[in-house]
Amino acid sequence: RRQRQMCIRDSISTFKISKDDKSFDLWTAVFGAFAGVCSVAVAYPADVVRRFMQVRGLDSSGIESKGLAGCVKGIYSMGGILRFYKGLSAALLKEIPSSAIMFMLNERMKKMLKVS
Repeated sequence: RRQRQMCIRDSISTFKISKDDKSFDLWTAVFGAFAGVCSVAVAYPADVVRRFMQVRGLDSSGIESKGLAGCVKGIYSMGGILRFYKGLSAALLKEIPSSAIMFMLNERMKKMLKVS
């Protein structure tokens, strides 16, 4: 997941912001938060399927166990496409500050250690 976030952050941080600029840390945090949002939003449906297959099991969820395809069909029948994103807001509440702080500290440490 961190590799996906780094790729997204590097793509959006091509804006020419000087590392000496006073708002550099703020922009790094914003780009990091955005990268975290994109990363979670893309991977969340697969995480929902994984959780259903691991935790719920056949008995409590009513989903027929016919592998991955059966699980995806069962989740879709329970609530449509939005069912794959149920609980996304909680994941974003965790990921936004986490990614923002991680990327800001990463850039600050690179600056302090004079690493490109």
